[in-house]
Amino acid sequence: MATQLWIDPLEDLVVGLKELLATLENVLGMDGERAYKRQSAKKWLPRIDPSRPSLPNYAITQIPSIIGKTVERVEFGFREQDDNRHESEAIILYFTDGSILGIDTGSNVGNIAHKYEGLRPNDFHADFMLTWVQPPK
Repeated sequence: MATQLWIDPLEDLVVGLKELLATLENVLGMDGERAYKRQSAKKWLPRIDPSRPSLPNYAITQIPSIIGKTVERVEFGFREQDDNRHESEAIILYFTDGSILGIDTGSNVGNIAHKYEGLRPNDFHADFMLTWVQPPK
């Protein structure tokens, strides 16, 4: 009999939590499962080190120029290969205002290949590690 007293309140609690979730989803216009998946995906985003700002001559400092732009189309795939470059992927973003952003990879494999006999830049591969987090709605 004592066990029965604990089961009903726990079942009521589960029902209440489900109702609360449904109400929050309705009021906020969100899907609870999607929000959970989004939050879980965010933990895999890279962390930017605030103590090491990019130097003004680095290409990455141009990235704020895409703020407010709308992407019209995207090209992506492996970059055309030659003997003097490492294998890598490339991305080209085309914006509705006519601007284009190419994203390529770089490395120091050329420096390493010159230091050690028998190594060539195309012996090395580089790739992007992209993490996509869906919008909240």
